[in-house]
Amino acid sequence: MVRTQGTRMSGTESLLRWQPSGKVFVFIGDGRKINMKQRFIHALFVGLLALSCTDEGAIRRKENRAVGIWTFDKVTYKSKSALFGRDVTDLYRGDLITFYADNCAAYDDFDLNETFMGNWGVYGDYEYTGSGDEPVYYLDMSFYDPVADEVFGYYAEIRLLSHHKMKLTAFTDHGFYDFRLIQL
Repeated sequence: MVRTQGTRMSGTESLLRWQPSGKVFVFIGDGRKINMKQRFIHALFVGLLALSCTDEGAIRRKENRAVGIWTFDKVTYKSKSALFGRDVTDLYRGDLITFYADNCAAYDDFDLNETFMGNWGVYGDYEYTGSGDEPVYYLDMSFYDPVADEVFGYYAEIRLLSHHKMKLTAFTDHGFYDFRLIQL
């Protein structure tokens, strides 16, 4: 630690200065002093703010919200040739999806009385709109069916994800599904 008294600085250089009170200050080029504790808090705040604005931060927040047990509240399917979608919620009634923090997942199919294990993750991309690029987030889920010896899953656009509600749109070759799930 540098102990100085009354040193003048020029330009943008900075200097650590010890004060008789025991506090350490950083002096910046214009002669202002900043307490080290204040500087640390400021740097921490700026770092957290920068991290929260990144794609990785947004993805982490969405993954944290998804962790838990979800049930299907409403499911609709609209084929490309249909004018209106149809309610197919009965096909999913009683089914549960559990998302674990380690990106493992379990799909409990009520009708088959079977649980399928798999993986999940949230991924981000950008979609061009008239006002510029907008972030779009996707939920990728894949599960293994040991009876059929195949993997099935969904790659769905996240329309809404809160701690209690999730809205997803999954596109297929012939149309799309809209899923509305609620957290148990």
